[in-house]
Amino acid sequence: MVFGTWVFWLGLALVPLTALSADIVYKVVKRTCYRSLADDLSELDVKQQSGVGSSQYQSILTQP
Repeated sequence: MVFGTWVFWLGLALVPLTALSADIVYKVVKRTCYRSLADDLSELDVKQQSGVGSSQYQSILTQP
């Protein structure tokens, strides 16, 4: 009886998506607004592999 209602199937899809959306928003805000030195260096490493940003390593490492 429960499996035949549309409310059950809608809830089955919406409850996990709602729970995960808060976690995804938290991670996106943390990575974009509160960047760590490791995040900056990994982004520069990707840029360096593509040939861009090799001189920016020193500017990030010498930041206070």
